[in-house]
Amino acid sequence: MAIKPVHKRQIDRPSIAGFTLTELLVGGVISFFLITLSGYGLVSIITTSTTTNAQNERRVELNRAGDFIAQEIRTAATIVQDASISSEQPIEFLSGISPDISQVQPVLMLRMAQTNLIPIVYYLATPPNGIWQGPKAIYRWGPAYDDQGTYINPDAPTQWPHEPLIDLIESEGSLPTCETNWVGSGTPGFYVCVNATGDIAKVYQTGRINKVLAQTDTYRYSSTTAIRALEFAQTSGTSLGTTNSTACLLVMDEDSIDSDIPTIQDAAQNKGISVNALINKNNPTQLGNPTFLWNTSYTGDIVTIPTGQTGDEGVFSLPQTLNGQNGPLSLNDFLAGNLPQTNLDEVLNIQPLGNAQLNDLVGQSCTAIVYDSDISINVDPLQANLQGARLGRFNFTVQAVVPSSELSKLTIRVD
Repeated sequence: MAIKPVHKRQIDRPSIAGFTLTELLVGGVISFFLITLSGYGLVSIITTSTTTNAQNERRVELNRAGDFIAQEIRTAATIVQDASISSEQPIEFLSGISPDISQVQPVLMLRMAQTNLIPIVYYLATPPNGIWQGPKAIYRWGPAYDDQGTYINPDAPTQWPHEPLIDLIESEGSLPTCETNWVGSGTPGFYVCVNATGDIAKVYQTGRINKVLAQTDTYRYSSTTAIRALEFAQTSGTSLGTTNSTACLLVMDEDSIDSDIPTIQDAAQNKGISVNALINKNNPTQLGNPTFLWNTSYTGDIVTIPTGQTGDEGVFSLPQTLNGQNGPLSLNDFLAGNLPQTNLDEVLNIQPLGNAQLNDLVGQSCTAIVYDSDISINVDPLQANLQGARLGRFNFTVQAVVPSSELSKLTIRVD
């Protein structure tokens, strides 16, 4: 039997073609650029976020330190005009300085009635390596406080501690300029101007902000504070050779005036009207600043209102000269509500008020432009976004400040 030959059937398979070397190289280059751009964008976002957080934290720290100093200035009997004069510095202060700190420079000295006029000293120094960071730190030498805010051993300066108040204070920069007949002491990081009669001090602090990649920036805080005796004379009409001729012009946002604030709700309920009608919240506007119904129909009310919290303040000072991103702005047009929205972004020197500045409002009759929402603040440079709807113009006299766990509240009389 013959054997038949076996023929294998050929199966056609499609050929599989790969990428050419050129295509691989082009794809690799494109992927490299895409990854590089994405990484750069991510780094940029992280850098911006970190910088903003650092600025806000630094601003809060400097404001708190400034408020503490201002409160003590208010209780002083007098302010030493030139703290750099060694004969003015107490022996106990000089002998009690720790050898761990160096380059001590007194900047502010307050003579207190409680201490038999032995001055409390705020001074600048280079801190030791450790918790407190340089280049400089502000220290306080004076009696400690008890839980009730009362001095401990006010008449025993040998027992007064040297305590750091705030660190990361700049050592370089330009010195502030004091007014005529005022005397300045300090460095660019901590500087004080004192008037000729020793009852008003202007305090300047410049703090360092540590950014990413070993970069630094600065933030400056300043305040003007008078001793209480002078403030009483100014508000009661007694002449002490100093007058306050600056109008009280403010900007307020929803943290201070809003329909959900209990004291404002109570005021509206007592009148039998809606709270929205009382503060014009039933008709917010971007054109014009109508006077509150509270002012036109219900003057004389006494009410206590909040002022926000540190880092999210609700009351801001309005400078006498307005400047926006497009140049100078008319203050009268702003108060009347006639400025276009495009001109109200990045308005310079809208200062959020801390406790020290709120105390300065006592006795003043103020006009506030009230916004329907939160006001956004940038700290470096200091500028505000004043765009958005407004409730209108609110007139009142500040009668007192009320201490609070956050910022002090204001007791006002509606005018």
